[in-house]
Amino acid sequence: SDWSSDVCSSDLFHRRTEAMPKVFITNEPFRIDERGIARPIFNMEPAREYGDLVVLVPAGVNLLSTVPMIRTLRDKLRNFSEDDYLMAVGDPSTMVAAAAIAAEINNGRFKLLKWDKASRRYDAVQIDTSGKAFEEQKYGKLST
Repeated sequence: SDWSSDVCSSDLFHRRTEAMPKVFITNEPFRIDERGIARPIFNMEPAREYGDLVVLVPAGVNLLSTVPMIRTLRDKLRNFSEDDYLMAVGDPSTMVAAAAIAAEINNGRFKLLKWDKASRRYDAVQIDTSGKAFEEQKYGKLST
């Protein structure tokens, strides 16, 4: 094989092995069917355009105590990065805790997916709890 085909093959390999962004879904919304089985109540597939879907708390799992909930969320969000997204669905305490952990891990910043009924798709909203965005807006780009 010639050099150009080796480069192309190598590029394709690296593209396939690079980590895809992740969409962390706080809770998998569900209903209990007539047989007592938890069934998802809506399709979250449209969020796949932003990355691989990762459910933090699966359907039917109810983390009533905050200690195991925080432990579970910290474990599953440990590699959260600026490329990833949160999709806040389900139990409010799980949504708030996941957002706080994601912000803590990522210097106060995270992206949230928000459903837009009109376009029938998710829009990404950047949230910055660090105050840096406010400082940059008020005083111009700050050097770190």
